[in-house]
Amino acid sequence: MNDLYQQIPAEKREKILQAAIREFAERGYENASTNRIIQEADISKGLLFHYFGSKKHLFLATFDHCVQQYISQMKEVVPASADWPDDIFDRILYLGEIKYRYFLQQPLLYSFLLSAYNEILAKFPREAEQSIAYFQKIAMPFLMEGVDCSKFREDLDVEKAIYLIFLSLNAIAQQLVKQALEQPGKGLDQWEELFNDYKQMLDILKYGVYRTSEKA
Repeated sequence: MNDLYQQIPAEKREKILQAAIREFAERGYENASTNRIIQEADISKGLLFHYFGSKKHLFLATFDHCVQQYISQMKEVVPASADWPDDIFDRILYLGEIKYRYFLQQPLLYSFLLSAYNEILAKFPREAEQSIAYFQKIAMPFLMEGVDCSKFREDLDVEKAIYLIFLSLNAIAQQLVKQALEQPGKGLDQWEELFNDYKQMLDILKYGVYRTSEKA
């Protein structure tokens, strides 16, 4: 975010961002109107573009704001790490269920983040790469702290196995986002069905695709 963004009075900045979240969540990036945003935020278009420069930068600033809000609030709602499962796959599912309960309380934030994530990947790949890298850096302690790596097969390179897990999770997440965007309410009401698909794919990662050989 640029220096001008930081200079916006906090109350005015919050009004702009809330108006932008609603507009982008309901209409997407291409169909969003800065005219509707300035009307809801009660500011002039000149001031909006003075602070943000362009619709693109407003969109990206709104996304960054929502990611920061999500991370901050998730840190508050996630229980102490001592209560987390030590199995990496159980941990992923455990945090996923907490995330679902959080988004039930924040449907507008969910709607915006889901559609914005998909649009940024498609329209602004460089910025998407930066945002994903930042989010992964923040999320990694939640995912890996206290995980029992002795559960992995002894013949595996654990570091490579973990890399494969997260590479697969990223691909699965992108596919589930696309599915959710095709559902009413962007899939929030169909979360259990989508989450069951997610569990099945995690089981494939956990147990493999070949039947277990029986020893003679």
